[in-house]
Amino acid sequence: MFGREFVDWQLKNTQPTELLFRLAREARVVLLPGLGFGTQHASGRVSLANLNESDYRQIGRAMRRLIEEYVERFNAETGKKLDKTKVK
Repeated sequence: MFGREFVDWQLKNTQPTELLFRLAREARVVLLPGLGFGTQHASGRVSLANLNESDYRQIGRAMRRLIEEYVERFNAETGKKLDKTKVK
């Protein structure tokens, strides 16, 4: 959504599990590591079996708020102006 430059910056400036731990701590949303436990990969996965539709909305909102923070940080550190209103 924000291009390869943002992705490269994100991978360079955050630990692979940072987003998962922040979601858990700040939004009470717990996602599993994308490649399994004990791996250092910047991905996450959601169980599709045990959640209600409202749970997925909560997860989506929490993820959007978090990515908006990283977009603001990217903008401040690089002087670029990625538009956070494009996060849907």
